[in-house]
Amino acid sequence: MWGGILLYIYKANQIPKNSPQITPTPNNFHEIEITYHNLKLTAPFDIYQIGDVHPGNLTFDQEFYEYALNEVMRRNNTALIKQGDVLDLNTDSSPEAAMHEQIWTNKRQQDYIVNINTPLADNDKIWCWGGGGNHDDDRSNKKIGIPKSRDIAQMLRVPYSPISALHIIDFNGHRLILYCNHGKGRTTGTKTGTRRKLLKESIIYPEADLVCIGHTHRLEHGDLWTFEEIQHEVVIDYKNMCMRTQPKYPPKYLITGHFLGYLKSYGQKSGYPPIPAGFPLIRLFPNGDYGIDFVWEPEWRANSK
Repeated sequence: MWGGILLYIYKANQIPKNSPQITPTPNNFHEIEITYHNLKLTAPFDIYQIGDVHPGNLTFDQEFYEYALNEVMRRNNTALIKQGDVLDLNTDSSPEAAMHEQIWTNKRQQDYIVNINTPLADNDKIWCWGGGGNHDDDRSNKKIGIPKSRDIAQMLRVPYSPISALHIIDFNGHRLILYCNHGKGRTTGTKTGTRRKLLKESIIYPEADLVCIGHTHRLEHGDLWTFEEIQHEVVIDYKNMCMRTQPKYPPKYLITGHFLGYLKSYGQKSGYPPIPAGFPLIRLFPNGDYGIDFVWEPEWRANSK
């Protein structure tokens, strides 16, 4: 188990009496997978959010990725949600920099990911396989018209999310709703841009308590509604031509990290600031609390020596 004190801790909402089945806000631009989980907890339960793996990349941290999966498998009361970009598929139309950094073939990547995740799937540890990543499904869709993440999910026999997923988790009379989406757009270099993207995603499913996005390779958590430059953009949803009201409990965001190194990477060569590899844990407690913690690769490596 990851040690230390949780960085953040909250009280989950109580399940309303005669609670109706949740129906996501309609949106023609998103496909969604919905999963329901009813947990009877006598001990903490950890949800691992794993995304932006990019296997086969020149700087892929295979050891750290396998550590994360081994922890999910080794421990009781754990589950795994994949956040997209679990492959790093390059074709003749990929950017030159991406082609330069790929050292595994696309088939080798797929075989590796399937083999290492099979024990987790066989033990019902994988709640959802998130697709929609710009390095996996987007590229394979454009080239051959097939989302390769869907193929992997079918081989593993686990739920697949083509773009978005809503995870409704009931535990000991409390409810936590996660909305997960890989995310898109050139937001890595600007904090404001990252928040704006997350905010737009959260409007689609205002019933969510926690909006989980990958793509930017950041690993951070906060409150979506605390940023003055964007808090007034939530009045109207122009895509659906309808009004949106701010949820009674403002959703929080979680950006889910990555599994790449920095030395000799395209980011280093381009002068981008280093973002250490890492991933988040969402920990549910029997008393109805939930917490969020980060596992940083440099700290893990230092403690594992």
